[in-house]
Amino acid sequence: LYSKLKKPDLALKYAEQGVKVAPDELATHAAVLEVHTTAGQPQKAEQTLDRAAKSNAVDPKYWLQLGDLYGQLYGLKTDRQATADELKKMNAVYRKAAELGKRDATVQARVGDYFILSRQLKESVPYFQAALQLPWNGDDSGRHDLRDKLARRVSYCPALRFEVALPAAAQAVGKMREMLQAVAQRFAGMHE
Repeated sequence: LYSKLKKPDLALKYAEQGVKVAPDELATHAAVLEVHTTAGQPQKAEQTLDRAAKSNAVDPKYWLQLGDLYGQLYGLKTDRQATADELKKMNAVYRKAAELGKRDATVQARVGDYFILSRQLKESVPYFQAALQLPWNGDDSGRHDLRDKLARRVSYCPALRFEVALPAAAQAVGKMREMLQAVAQRFAGMHE
C-alpha cells in the first residue's frame, strides 16, 4: 500500500517488520519483494527471496509459491533462459516442495511443470510419474491431463521416451511375472 502511495521507505519499514514477526509467512517476504521490485532493485529483490528460502516452513505450498516468485523475478515465463545460478536456486526450492509434498499429486505435478517451464525436461519425468501414482483429490481429470502432458513432453524429446518407457515396461513385466507365478501355483495345486 505504501509502495503504491509513493512512500517506499515507509513501505519497506513495515514490510521488514512483517518478516521479523512472521518469517515463515511468504506474504511478508512478498511484500518486501514488491517494494524492491517497484523501486527497480532486482538485486535486493533476489536477496529477499534468498532470505525466504532459509525458512523452516513445512508447507509445500510455501515452497511452490516461493519458486513462482523466483520464476517471476528471473523472467521464467519469457523467452529468457535462466542462468545456472538461478536454476540452482529454483531447483532447490521446487525440490523442497516436492519432498514436503511427496504424498500430494498436485504438488508433484506442479514441480514437474516447473522443470518443463525451465527447460529441464528430463528432470520433470520423475515428478509427473510420482503424481500419476498418487491419489488425486476430487475427479480424475487432473490425472488424465497429466498423462496427456507427459505424453506430449515425451513426443517432443526422444531422450525422454526411454526414461518414461523403461519404468512402465518394468512394471508390466513385474505384473506378468506375478500372473505367471499365480498360474503356475494353480497348475501345481491341480496336480498334487
